[in-house]
Amino acid sequence: MPVRRKIFVINLKDSIERYNYVKSQFDKLGLEIERIEGVDANSLTPQDINKVYSPEKNRMTYVRPLHKGQIACYMAHIKAWKAIIEQNLDYAFVLEDDAMISDKFSEALSFFDSTLGKWDFVRIQSNAKPKRIFNCENMGDFSFVQYINTPGNAVAQVISKSAAIKLLEGLLPFGMPVDVNQQYYYKIGIHLDSLRPPIVSTSDIGEDSILRKYDTSNCEHYPFVRQWLSLNFYIKRIYRLVRKYGFFAFLRNILLMPFRKPVR
Repeated sequence: MPVRRKIFVINLKDSIERYNYVKSQFDKLGLEIERIEGVDANSLTPQDINKVYSPEKNRMTYVRPLHKGQIACYMAHIKAWKAIIEQNLDYAFVLEDDAMISDKFSEALSFFDSTLGKWDFVRIQSNAKPKRIFNCENMGDFSFVQYINTPGNAVAQVISKSAAIKLLEGLLPFGMPVDVNQQYYYKIGIHLDSLRPPIVSTSDIGEDSILRKYDTSNCEHYPFVRQWLSLNFYIKRIYRLVRKYGFFAFLRNILLMPFRKPVR
């Protein structure tokens, strides 16, 4: 039975230039995409926000309140997760509309088809800054890598149907940005990997994204929360890595990290 998959692109209704930019790249590869209409932050009512966003959870899990752009972005990703389930797909690529596609994308389609069942949620974009790898699992032409802390950005992921179900059942209401939340998917039973080499990078195309329209430089920060959350995160992350790999393998990877070339 053939694998059921699609390529979703999240795109605001009026952001035609950005959509055409992504579509033209897939047209060259002979691949079809399906548009997931983004959520316009300016149209959100308090009632819309209260259905999905929890200020209480935000206060406990993030450094400051989310602005409308972050909430709208998260809501758009929720629409993509729902589409995976409603269309009964085995998995889907979920991309934002500033994605720049690698010539290895078609090759990656075959890779994900053949490895279906061996992964839950895979980040497929490059890192904004070079980052050292903690562990690397070679899967042939591609590798799954682990970092001590997962890089931000949610421009491109591959999500299985089982992961989409867990995301919808386990994360709502949310209290942090959609990309930051990736650090905590383990709490709902999702294993997160990062693909290397990456097959998507971020471009700077057309009008600014909705997130960039919101200035967060003067946003209120909860006092001392950043320090507490960072300490709590690293303690739990180290504990999980030791449990997964064993103490000596964990120590070996930590010692080797400074000698591994940082990757984007």
